[in-house]
Amino acid sequence: MTKFTKGPPINERINAAKVQLIDEKGNNVGLIETFKALNMSRVKGLDLMQVSEREVPVCRIVDYSKYRYMKAKKNKGPKHVSTLKEIRFRPHTDDHDIEVKVGKAKKFLSMGDKVKVTIFFRGRENAFKTEGYKQMEKIKEILADVAKSESPPQLFGKRLIALFVKNK
Repeated sequence: MTKFTKGPPINERINAAKVQLIDEKGNNVGLIETFKALNMSRVKGLDLMQVSEREVPVCRIVDYSKYRYMKAKKNKGPKHVSTLKEIRFRPHTDDHDIEVKVGKAKKFLSMGDKVKVTIFFRGRENAFKTEGYKQMEKIKEILADVAKSESPPQLFGKRLIALFVKNK
């Protein structure tokens, strides 16, 4: 290790005569001279890392490269953030078109996204809201093996909306 690396002091960079030592299994070894703790870590093929700065610093025997890898992995965050995708239908959408769009919905659900299915009515279609509810039931049946409805279909003005999430 170079003199100017970031992170906690390790091995020879620990400037204390005695340290409180914790071994690789998490057991408290006790108060021990730094050079003895350093020798114990070298015998095991690991590193001595300072965990906290106190009057008597607390040090731990760890694999420092593994520690840095796990810390970087933890800080990286999730690979995919769940978002809301919308798929829109009309009340008289053909069966094949429904299957194609529901296939896209299944793809979104498999990636961890939520899917909002909207059936929107225009003009004289407002008189046939039952057609929309029938179509929503058909979509719900197709998605049943992959997803569940978060809430029952709700009518908001000219739109019939249902939200689907992936089955656990």
